[in-house]
Amino acid sequence: CLDADWVSIEQYSHHNLDVEVASDNLAYVIYTSGSTGQPKGVAIEQQSLVNHSQAIIKKYGLTCNDRILQFANFGFDVAYEEIFPTFLRSATLIIAEEKIFSSFANLSQLIEQQKLTVLNLPVSYWQGWIWELSQLKDVELPLSLRLVIVGSEVVAPKQLRLWFKHTRDNVSLLNAYGSTETTITATVYEPTTDFQSDKSVPIGRPIANTSIYILDRYLQPVPIGVPGELHIGGLCLARGYLNRPKLTLEKFIPDPFSNQSSARLYKTGDLARYLADGNIEFLSRIDNQLKVRGFRIEPGEIESVLTAYPQVQQAVVVATEDIHENKRLVAYVVTDNKSLTTNQLREFLKQNLPDYMIPGTFVILESIPLTANGKVDKKALSAPDGILRESKYIA
Repeated sequence: CLDADWVSIEQYSHHNLDVEVASDNLAYVIYTSGSTGQPKGVAIEQQSLVNHSQAIIKKYGLTCNDRILQFANFGFDVAYEEIFPTFLRSATLIIAEEKIFSSFANLSQLIEQQKLTVLNLPVSYWQGWIWELSQLKDVELPLSLRLVIVGSEVVAPKQLRLWFKHTRDNVSLLNAYGSTETTITATVYEPTTDFQSDKSVPIGRPIANTSIYILDRYLQPVPIGVPGELHIGGLCLARGYLNRPKLTLEKFIPDPFSNQSSARLYKTGDLARYLADGNIEFLSRIDNQLKVRGFRIEPGEIESVLTAYPQVQQAVVVATEDIHENKRLVAYVVTDNKSLTTNQLREFLKQNLPDYMIPGTFVILESIPLTANGKVDKKALSAPDGILRESKYIA
């Protein structure tokens, strides 16, 4: 299109536009629904985007020789992590047709054909991809690939071990954590091949000019190993929510640990704890806890145990209501074992969890439905088409 329009384009001035841009000018507004389901416009300033891009270039070791895939769509802020650091480093951004991502085989072929060096994938999509690779004999990752970043969801230790088993040693994996309000990525963790924990993979340490605090309800730091709400401060913070000053004041609070009166902390709503080695472990969303028969339940804990079962690749646990408005736990499971039974799963769970955390219903799926951003689509799980195998136990 540009080639056809050069005659018209040449009529305009070749000089740069005389526009002054300050560090606190708005860079973009992106909408996120979060746990409320009501979209909120998050306003990100230039200084936050520049700081993020420079920190990512350093953390990911980007060079002008990198060829980076744009996986995320423009409505998801990870797209800006794929775009702006790439441009600032004079690297190459590869934009593929959306249909490519509907097939893991097509993705592998794209990496090979385009000589991609860096991928940034949602955890759910990455888990499906690495599982498919593990089922193919004598298949290795393309030689061009050097770095894979995963994020947006919790990484299961089983999937991490599967990754190390079926990939080359010179392909690095990073587990990234962040939120729209903190300009995409706030912390990064690089697991190693000797990772042995059966708990969730840590989210690591903060990137440049970012501070992390894990606080109790009185905004006091909790000891190492004790859960608390994760708070984030620094240049990464958004200006606030567009046209929602009350919500901005609720979520962006004064930083009690800073000497600067304008310093703020963002209340993430995430439960986390510091590990002895200084890394941070994400535990759960504070507002994602389920209450079933009076018990508070963290679905991620059940999912973690389910995926530890040898023949389970992925699992998602939700709470649904029956016709009497009684809540019950439902587990959606991906397995290649067609003879797997509910009783086998339930007996395995009983060895690791209390009775009130055992799902009463199990649904076997060929794959976990994903949103356009590659995250688990829980709305699509509400009316499953998979095989329903129900136990007599009612949670």
